[in-house]
Amino acid sequence: MYIGITWYILISHNGEILYGLIILIGTVTGFALSNFIGKIIDKYDRKKLFVLLNIIISVSFLIIFLSLIKYIKLNVSVLFILYMIISVYSIFYWNVITSITQQIFSINEYKSINSKMEIIGQASAAFSIIGGLIIYSVNFLFIIIISSIIFAVSAIIFRNVRMSKLEKYNRDYSGFSSFKYLKNNKYLFILLLSMYTPFIAIIVGNYTKPSFIVNDLNGTPIIIGAMESIYAISAVITSLLIPKINEKNEFVLIIISMVVFSAGTIAMGFFKIVILFLSFDAIQGYGNPAIRIIRKTIMMKTIPKNIIGRIYGSLETLSYMVRIIFLTLYILIIRYTGAGILIEIQGVFVLLSVLAIVYSFKKVITRS
Repeated sequence: MYIGITWYILISHNGEILYGLIILIGTVTGFALSNFIGKIIDKYDRKKLFVLLNIIISVSFLIIFLSLIKYIKLNVSVLFILYMIISVYSIFYWNVITSITQQIFSINEYKSINSKMEIIGQASAAFSIIGGLIIYSVNFLFIIIISSIIFAVSAIIFRNVRMSKLEKYNRDYSGFSSFKYLKNNKYLFILLLSMYTPFIAIIVGNYTKPSFIVNDLNGTPIIIGAMESIYAISAVITSLLIPKINEKNEFVLIIISMVVFSAGTIAMGFFKIVILFLSFDAIQGYGNPAIRIIRKTIMMKTIPKNIIGRIYGSLETLSYMVRIIFLTLYILIIRYTGAGILIEIQGVFVLLSVLAIVYSFKKVITRS
């Protein structure tokens, strides 16, 4: 669905600016909700929350599908609503899944499970090129109703998952400040936030890369779909290999992954050749999942179970703040600079964060 929303907005009048504004609104919404969502996830039954979330999304897509058939035409307003639904779902999804994973599994299983979750998350994206073909040959309504069915099935399947009961929300933590916790654990805070930078680059790239494809590479939905598929396939392969790497080599893996990701991102914005662009996208598909798996594993090992939702929410809030700054700036200057140089800036941004990781990693691991 993301491919369809992206394509239809970008080919509309002033699509590049409009698409940027929609992503910015979604990002500001994430900034406003992340910390609040973290509190909800720590307070209530996480399994019930996840099932309810999937039911709400499924029903929302069904209502939009029926409305498009009977009452309205597909337009930018509808695309905006669809994008916002997906955005809010994503805010909930990654936090609640991280919290549930920590709750269900033992500390020795975290890396392996995070790798498997990454594979599951990327599996559907691996077929995005097919989505690009469907947009050309099938009505977009088909994609909406299929999405509704998928979320409904997800709710049914997860409802049957058995989970150990977590200690009820501790009233002593009702006034708990996640930001204060991060301040008191500054090395952990610096490490985790620095390891967010590839993810921030990918999310900001959701604006710059499609724009680069449409305006610099003269691409089609098929190219956008190919980009998503190649990234996902690379991410799946990476996720299969990460659990096999000894924890003693994690520091080297983080540094190599960050540097390779940076180099690929800088080169991506420099060369205006489709095959090279897709090759550098595969490099991003290696770097971001590798860092994310290790980052989430470190979080699960170092942060108590009954507060991880709020800590995750606070880190997401800070991540959204950085994204808002980049997106606002990029929307203002993209018509003058083009998307290529903005992609390169993201690569430099990630490269600079390597210094912070070198500074903080060993101190965090030693303390934990």
